[in-house]
Amino acid sequence: MHPLKVGDRYLLDVYCPSDGVRLPVHLFFKLRLEKGSAWLAEMQIDRIVLTASPSELRRYLLPYVADCRSFDGENELRRIKQVKGGNTS
Repeated sequence: MHPLKVGDRYLLDVYCPSDGVRLPVHLFFKLRLEKGSAWLAEMQIDRIVLTASPSELRRYLLPYVADCRSFDGENELRRIKQVKGGNTS
């Protein structure tokens, strides 16, 4: 998994290798970072095969990244800090 900058936004590219039955795929998530939290929303694009260089891929994805309808609702991931004594908060 690695982040991509597309225009002024960030995507998280999650690579899922082939299990021998299915083709390998990339899943794209909109990534928004705030202090102590990361917000992720999965990109909803039809199942398509993309064979392109990274710069061509960014150019292709740009219109979709700018359109909020391309993503599911955001999910928040929060950092959990370890406190003295082993409890979390």
